[in-house]
Amino acid sequence: MVIGRKLLISDVKVPKEATVKIQPFVLTQHPNLAVIVALIIASWAETEARLDSIFLALTKDEARLAQFKELKGWDRRVEYMSAALKDTAGERAAATVRAVLNVVSKAAKKRNEVAHGLWAICEGEPSQLALFTSDAYTHATRSAIEAEAVGSARMNSPHEIFFSKARIVNEIHLQKAWEECEESRNLLHSFWTDELPEIVKVNRHIPAAKAIEHIEVAERIKNAERDIRRREKEDAKKQRADRSVD
Repeated sequence: MVIGRKLLISDVKVPKEATVKIQPFVLTQHPNLAVIVALIIASWAETEARLDSIFLALTKDEARLAQFKELKGWDRRVEYMSAALKDTAGERAAATVRAVLNVVSKAAKKRNEVAHGLWAICEGEPSQLALFTSDAYTHATRSAIEAEAVGSARMNSPHEIFFSKARIVNEIHLQKAWEECEESRNLLHSFWTDELPEIVKVNRHIPAAKAIEHIEVAERIKNAERDIRRREKEDAKKQRADRSVD
């Protein structure tokens, strides 16, 4: 059976001997953790809210904006924006946007985990919870169907199904995820203000360098530029070879 990817928010596995209980309203029993989860979700919502504006500022294409708004999922939207920019502004502009948005997207994965995962009480660990992937129930159901189909009286190991990708999450893990969401929000805010038309005056509440000066973004842009130059040289070489044959 294929089990979904492991969670990124923590690298602490749930011990095999642990007793966990997936219950409704688990987070309400841990308000200190619930507050940070809420901050993570709110921070990412503010980040994502800028994406439509960035798309319009870069493409100036209302028709494509309507299509862009219909897309679900950060990765699909980034791919569409990159393709649209490649058509209108060239490969280098698309590479710059990809570099910024791919760095920002790191926080999105952790946000999705805490927003859509299954929280469970881990007995004996009052200061932390167990977090399971959002598809844990689906994998368990699939295992039951497969077992029934072959006449087996037993499913695959419950630990393999539920626990292999689950992680122990505490306040430190959540605090780090929130800080990453805030960094992503600040980075995209900087990129947004960089790309708005000059006529718009934006008061930056958080002073920030240009988004393309972010260390990881700059490195991604440099690597993309190197790949573009390599392809351009290869294309030029091929064109010269084709002309010589003619």
